[in-house]
This record gives sequence, C-alpha cells and structure tokens, in this order.
Amino acid sequence: MNKTIKDIISKLEGNVISIGTSESLVNVFKNNDKIIECYLLDEISRGKTKDLSGSSIRKINIKKLKKKFKNIDYIVCSYEQIRKYLRNFIGDSSNISKKKIYFYGKIDDYELSILKKRYQNYNCDLKVLYDSKNKVIEISTENSKTGFLKDKFYKIKYIFENISELISSFLTS
Repeated sequence: MNKTIKDIISKLEGNVISIGTSESLVNVFKNNDKIIECYLLDEISRGKTKDLSGSSIRKINIKKLKKKFKNIDYIVCSYEQIRKYLRNFIGDSSNISKKKIYFYGKIDDYELSILKKRYQNYNCDLKVLYDSKNKVIEISTENSKTGFLKDKFYKIKYIFENISELISSFLTS
C-alpha cells in the first residue's frame, strides 16, 4: 500500500491537499517538483495546515474545507483520519477538487460501498487501485456536479440513513 500511494504522490502536479499523511509521505511531497502548492492538514495538529517547509500557516476546520479552498487539483487523505467527517467531506471534496481524490488505508467492503454510493450521487467515478487489507481508492471528480441544494439534500439523506442504521443495529442486538 505504501509503495502504491508513494507512486501516486510522485506523479501529482498542481495544487494538493493532504490530510493525515505520515512523515514518509511528506518527504515524497517535498521531492515532487511538479506540485505548486501543498497543504498538509493533520488531525493531530487539529486542522492546522503546514506548507512543505513545515511551518504552520493557519488553523482550518475540516468540516469547512469548501470555504477555505477553491480549485484544488488533488486531495490525498488517510481514510482513518477522515472517517468521522465523511458526511461533510464527500460533498466538499467533490466540489473543490478539479481532478482526483485519493483515499488510502484500511477500508472494509461495507465502507467502500457507502463511499461508492455517495460519490456516485455527485457523478464521480470510483476505482480501487490496490485491493487487500489496505486499499487505495481513486475518485475522479472531473465530471462532478454539485450545488448548494444538492449538498443540503444529501446531508439530510445521510443523517436519516445513519439513524436508520443505528436503530436497526440496536434492534438486532
């Protein structure tokens, strides 16, 4: 998994947001000369962004990425770090990313089906690049269609889906 995501990062060009990356991946970002701007968001630093030199720039709430960033080419994020923000992140990421979004980490088949279904609501294509315990998921957002009312509708829909899942799991246990 680590080699696959490193190969992907070494081929990126343009503006990149990275969420929850390890130090070895940060070095790959630093070695890529084709990246114009790279924002390193980290759960541990509670949303502080860093540039590639390591100096802290500003604090950003992951739930409000759409307000802070416009016209980002690629988003690379650890699924473990972004899992609890998925309800807001899916709409925001498909809106601000012009080319592709990459998730990496441990993603089971149920979570993969949820990701696929929710990104297809925004006309995004999803491919699994590396399939084992750790997966790398590539989401193409070049044809994505977003809007304010569409985002609000899907957020409300996801809330009701989560409530129905909680009720069904409570009733079955």
